[in-house]
Amino acid sequence: MQTLSKPLLSAATPSAHPPLLCHAVLACTQLLSCLGLVYVRTAMDAASTSFDSVVFIFWRFAGATPLLLVAASATVGLRRPSLADARSFLALGLFLVCNQLFANLGVLLAGALIAACMQPFAPVLGAALATAVGQERFSVRIAVGMAVAVSGAVVSAAGRVDGDSGRASGGVVVAGMLCLVVHNFGWAAYVTTIVGIKATVARHGSLAVTGMAQLAGLLIMAGVVVVRRACTHSAPGLELPPAARLPLAYWIVVVSVLCYSLTAWASRSLPVSVVTSYCTLQPAAGAALSVLLLGERLRWSDCGAVGIVVGLFIVVRRPPAKPG
Repeated sequence: MQTLSKPLLSAATPSAHPPLLCHAVLACTQLLSCLGLVYVRTAMDAASTSFDSVVFIFWRFAGATPLLLVAASATVGLRRPSLADARSFLALGLFLVCNQLFANLGVLLAGALIAACMQPFAPVLGAALATAVGQERFSVRIAVGMAVAVSGAVVSAAGRVDGDSGRASGGVVVAGMLCLVVHNFGWAAYVTTIVGIKATVARHGSLAVTGMAQLAGLLIMAGVVVVRRACTHSAPGLELPPAARLPLAYWIVVVSVLCYSLTAWASRSLPVSVVTSYCTLQPAAGAALSVLLLGERLRWSDCGAVGIVVGLFIVVRRPPAKPG
């Protein structure tokens, strides 16, 4: 019988997933997420319209939750969570809300350039958090690899996004940067929690764990919507423009359901520092998709992809076995 005193971020049992397959899965999740960003941008530009990000995030949670829970019930079944499991699911939902909600606030306040440059710092926060809670020990190899990958990602992002924070005051930009720190911390904390509850993921299944996390996030976002409507009478309703509906369906099915479930699955076999390092692929993947799908030209900053590849190679490669 599971005790209720088990810590939220406890050491977990190892998994037998092939490491190479886990790395490939994590790389694909980043590519699919970047494709979603390009899809939203293309759809909104074609329709010459925009949408409220809080409403979009709310419907992401609302759409993904039943799909995940039904899929979990149909495959491995749903088990009644213990109190410790419920705490973990609530934490996962809170971290997802922080990751998604504060990303939009950060872009609004600090601008897209600063947001793009700060996005690759999620692995740094992930490694620091995993070390702080005792999941990992400091590794010079991983630290060097992350530094190289993050540097390449910053170069790639800085050359791809037009600077737009100059119009804002210093205080507003600082506030935006703090929101972006919370955004990156949200993803780092989400992965750290997933890695810390590997036994729970193995017992319930990645679909059920992701579904419970989405359910917790949905309840939190519902509270955000209610509070915003109470404080701001001019706040928009829950309607989205027609042009946003297909991109929303993509983000629900592909990102919230598929990518998050695959991340939970792969995280059973890899440490936090490795899982979060794949965030550095986003600027390079976004640049590649912009060239292929949007007809943009290659820029000098795209050479940062070399640093990303080299840094990830350093992070994911196995150190040579010690003799004897």
